[in-house]
Amino acid sequence: MVASAAVWQVVESDWDREALPLGWVSFSAAEAHTLIPAGGISHLLVEARGDLLHQPLVEAADSEGIALVALITGPASEDVARALGIALRVRGPDDLRHILAPRVTSATANDATVASGLTVAVWGPTGAPGRTTVATSVASLMAGQGLRVLLVDADSRSGAIAPALGLLDEVPGFIAGCRLADRDQLTADDLRRLSHRYECAGSTFDVLTGVTSGRLYPEVTPDTITQLVEMAQGVWEVIVLDTGSDIIRSDSDPSATTAAATTCLRISDEAVALCQATPVGVARFARVFADAVSLRGGKPFPVVLNGVDQSRRSLSDEATIREALRRFAGVGSVQIVARDSGACRQAEMLGVSVADCVPGSSFVSGLKTLAGVWVEDALARRRRQGAVTEELPETGRSQRRKKRPRSPGKWQIISQRGFALR
Repeated sequence: MVASAAVWQVVESDWDREALPLGWVSFSAAEAHTLIPAGGISHLLVEARGDLLHQPLVEAADSEGIALVALITGPASEDVARALGIALRVRGPDDLRHILAPRVTSATANDATVASGLTVAVWGPTGAPGRTTVATSVASLMAGQGLRVLLVDADSRSGAIAPALGLLDEVPGFIAGCRLADRDQLTADDLRRLSHRYECAGSTFDVLTGVTSGRLYPEVTPDTITQLVEMAQGVWEVIVLDTGSDIIRSDSDPSATTAAATTCLRISDEAVALCQATPVGVARFARVFADAVSLRGGKPFPVVLNGVDQSRRSLSDEATIREALRRFAGVGSVQIVARDSGACRQAEMLGVSVADCVPGSSFVSGLKTLAGVWVEDALARRRRQGAVTEELPETGRSQRRKKRPRSPGKWQIISQRGFALR
């Protein structure tokens, strides 16, 4: 807990330590920053004051997968919590017990929407075959058709979506979501809070960012990834998964390094395999493609040859690559995405997707056919489902929960010292 000394004095007198285990109490946000990385924290209760609850503390909690709870002490603190998008708020002990109780009852009925969103995995082997560039453009193309889209950077080792889309205040929402799922505490509100809003040209979609370091995260497991995706399917109509490259080989055991891509390929409704249009890219692709196919379990898995030079002098090179894929990877047909280095470079410098930066580029034209099939699938799901799931808030990151009836209690104290716990 982080609170002022005066508020803590009031709260402490009515704190049931057996029912509500408390790790530590700090009277300053600076000290809390040093305690958060120590671990062992599931929830952080912070008095909603400007000097205690601010953006750096929110990001620190998110980066460690800690559920942040705002302690409401009056109308001004409501404004502080609302401005920072804090969905979990307490005004008394009952509110806090409700938050900490296991989420196995009807308390999460609003989050228990039947999963309906279309899940698309963008996979490719090691060697930069263009996963992030393709995933961001596919998300833009589908969002441009009026679909609610969530782009997930599911690469837990070398995520690149945040810098690619200019999200410089990166909070690794994918890791934080997996940590909450590991504790069976992940809700739809958490996903909204952890996601960033990308807006450019005619496309608007949400992004759950990944991490750029090579650190391994034990919370990223098949179970937590599946929970996260299933929860997202009840909120967004399309979930685009930018997977990592490492998958479980037929002769190896599962590990933290292979969980993300392996699970994404298994659970996704649609998937695409990217092959870099170079001899080295084909060799890397052929080495692991059979293992990736086995993970799909017979579900559609088109192969896209990315970065094809469409000049006349390269036609024979393309034919050679196609033949190599047929002989060494068993790929009979491929879809072509042309190389457009200028468009990709321009999009990278502006921090937007290629589809938004140069919509008429040859690269985007090659993706439209592929994305068009998925758009039709998502729209068909919408028609079959009838009622669409609740709209995302216009401001993006989180949605305010409905107010609960307030009942009298020991925490409803109004004193002449100028603070009120309601």
